[in-house]
Parts: sequence; C-alpha cells; structure tokens
Amino acid sequence: MKDGRGMLSFMPRFRPQPVTLFVLLLLPLVFPGCSETQEPPEEIVRSIKTISVSRRPIGQLRRLFGVLSASDESELSFQVGGNVQSVAVDAGDRVRAGQLLASLDAQPYQLKLDSSIADLQAARARLQDTRKKVTSTRSLYNRQIASRQDFDSAQSAFDSAESSVRAAEAAVSLAQRDLDQTVLVAPIEGLIAERRLEPFQEISPGTAVLLIQS
Repeated sequence: MKDGRGMLSFMPRFRPQPVTLFVLLLLPLVFPGCSETQEPPEEIVRSIKTISVSRRPIGQLRRLFGVLSASDESELSFQVGGNVQSVAVDAGDRVRAGQLLASLDAQPYQLKLDSSIADLQAARARLQDTRKKVTSTRSLYNRQIASRQDFDSAQSAFDSAESSVRAAEAAVSLAQRDLDQTVLVAPIEGLIAERRLEPFQEISPGTAVLLIQS
C-alpha cells in the first residue's frame, strides 16, 4: 500500500494471542446457562386408587339368654318383733336413703320406755337419800356417836343405790333403742325388689321383710 510519499507501507495483521483464545474457550464452561435454554420441570402425575362401595351385612345376629342381677342387694329386717302397723312401699318402688319403708306397733315399746324412765327417777331419788344418810352417819361416827357398823351399812346402801341408777340408765337406753327400731328405713337408694310383709302381720326379730337393690 502506498502512502502520500509514494512509499509502500504494510499494516500489521491481528493475530490472536494464546491468552485470548484460552478465555474464549472457558466462557461456555463458566456460563453454561447462558448458552442453553432451561426447560420447565416435568409435571409428576400421581396415581389414585379407587374402590367400589357396596352394601354388605355388618355381622351375624345372635340371641343370647341370661339373667340380669343387681350390683348390690340387701335384705331388710326389724331388729325387734311386733305387729306390723304400716307398709309404705311395694315391690317395684324406687326409694331414697333414709325413707320410711314400714313400721311396727310402737305402743308396747313406748310403755316399756316410760316404765324404765320411772324406774330411773326412783333410783336417783334413792341415791339422793342414801347420799344424805352416809354423810350424816359419817359425821356421827367421827364424833363417836354412831358405830362403825352403822357407817358401813349407810355406805353399802349408797353404793347399792349408785348401781341401781346405772342399771336404770342402761334400761332407759335399751328401751329407747327398741322403740327407735320399730320403724324400718331404707339404708341406701334403690329399688324394692320384694315385699314380704303385710299390715297386722306378726314379725319376729331378724326376719327379712323387704329386699332392696341398688
């Protein structure tokens, strides 16, 4: 090529350098995503198991025979004997604890209680008299007016009167207990399963007259 002075000049040719070629070769490896088109993920198809619903018999019907019994049973009885005055329940009735079920004629037991109370009052009166007697006799004995035998006799009478009072008090308690037992009450809440007594029937102590089930 000629320049303005008529002389030939040569332009240098471009020659790729080794470093440039190495970088160009590494570009596809460093940026692989830039050269390839990403495809969307493949959709997963799940399988569904189906069953057919049909009407079938549930099971075999069985008939069983047996006897049902209550969880708790109690036979009720009077602790004293006598003539049945009233019956307040019948078989099949439901009752609550403490409810009146039946009663005996209480008059004989009331008379016995009244008599025992009278005996107790008399015994206490005798005790009071003997207490005064022993006090007086002790004073006379200390002054040597009464003999030792007189004092011992007064003391013995006082001791006997004390014993009589204690016995009379026990008799009153027993008579009161017997009177209280002329009524029969339900010990628990439950059902009257059996009735074994009727009004005006004579009942012995301890005879089962009612059966109650809880």
